[in-house]
Parts: sequence; structure tokens; C-alpha cells
Amino acid sequence: MMLRYVPILLILVLPKLVMAETNRTALIEGCFEAIQLYENNQQYTFKAALMTSLSEALRAGYCKGVIDEYDRSHDCEGDWLKRARYVAGYKDEKSLPPSTESLLRGACQS
Repeated sequence: MMLRYVPILLILVLPKLVMAETNRTALIEGCFEAIQLYENNQQYTFKAALMTSLSEALRAGYCKGVIDEYDRSHDCEGDWLKRARYVAGYKDEKSLPPSTESLLRGACQS
């Protein structure tokens, strides 16, 4: 009798699992774009402004927004670009942190 509820449970749970992975990978990709756009001391380069597509700029902005919001709600201070470099360092890694939260926590502690 309980077996008929299994498909319903799978339908409810699977999107959340996929969504969590997408958020983490989107953050990593966005931070990779952000560190390519900014030079030392957070100076936006003129060359980057000319060569950046809208989608790259949006991904970079997503990274900065997520890091800024995490900083505000978790008392994490310092250079956001340093934390973006930490997050972007996972771009080519085979094993990722278990969650976006743990990824941001590690970036804050670095």
C-alpha cells in the first residue's frame, strides 16, 4: 500500500536535489567569471567591459550578490573578490563541497 506513494515522493524530492546542485555550480561559474572581469583592488578593466557578454556579466553579478548577502547575514568581512577566488577554485574540482552553504562558509573562513 505504501509503495504507491513512492513515485509521488520522488517527484517532490528530485527537483530540490537538482536545484541545490544547480545553485552551487552556477555560483562557481559566476565567481569564475567575476575574477576574470576584475583586476587587483577590484578595478573593473576597460578591456573587460568591451569583451564581456551580457551572460558573463550576469553570472559575475550573481556571484557578487550571493557573496555580499552571505557576508551580511553571517558577519563575514573582508574582500569579496578573495572569496570569489576561493569559490571559483572549485571550477575544475571533481568533488564539490556538500552544499552551497558549506562552500560559502569555507570562502568566509579563507
